Amino acid sequence: MPTFNNINELRKYVQGQIDKSLMTDVSEVIKDTMVESIQKTVYDVQSKSVDRRRGSNGGLLDRNNIRAGLQSSGELRVWNETQVNPLRHNEMPGYDVGDNSFFNNAFPRSYGLAEIIEYGNTKGIIQNESRPFMENTNDMLEKSGKHINALKKGLTKANIEVE
Repeated sequence: MPTFNNINELRKYVQGQIDKSLMTDVSEVIKDTMVESIQKTVYDVQSKSVDRRRGSNGGLLDRNNIRAGLQSSGELRVWNETQVNPLRHNEMPGYDVGDNSFFNNAFPRSYGLAEIIEYGNTKGIIQNESRPFMENTNDMLEKSGKHINALKKGLTKANIEVE
């Protein structure tokens, strides 16, 4: 552990270690929990015959679609940026491949698949009920405390004693 000349130097060092742990240790635990929540909340409850699922191959379960970043120092944001699968248009009755208005009306461009699944989509031909995997991820973390343990572990690796 380095030495510090004043409390501000110490504070800056500790905050830097907190941010580092958030981006590494904590974000990985949250991503794991989100994948577990998606499996339980989305994939396990919906009939597989309804949709051709991308799952961990470009879909909601694909960890490459789950991002993490610092909102500000000490504040981690984790989100799923999976986009709606545009290849499904061939399966939609009455859809003209040359006409994008059907798809754009069913799924507004401002929403990704995660938001449509989380909050539901009640407009257009394609509709689905809300399956709140993001909310369930938060609930799972609150109950388990895994994210807190990951932060403590990360700080301990940086030789910062935590209780």
